[in-house]
Amino acid sequence: MKKLLMISAVALALSGCCSQKFTVVGTTVPTVPTYTGVSHFIFWGLGQSLTVDPKEICGSKGIRSIETHMTFIDGVANSITFGIYAPRSYSVYCNR
Repeated sequence: MKKLLMISAVALALSGCCSQKFTVVGTTVPTVPTYTGVSHFIFWGLGQSLTVDPKEICGSKGIRSIETHMTFIDGVANSITFGIYAPRSYSVYCNR
């Protein structure tokens, strides 16, 4: 029984990881983001949105890539609160 519970917990923890990435065509993405942040949502993010303006962040340098992802800490916070608090991390990559 203990083994089944442990396997279920690990499967549940690993099933929630996800990311979205938007890259400008024909460019390589640097490994270190120019700007990172966390958006804070409640109740699974239903009906909520956050607008990040990468043009404002990068300025005249230009945008390379934008990525949203759920980190391990975001997943833990989401799991502990059963989705009542659901943070999402994001990164913006600019041209150098």
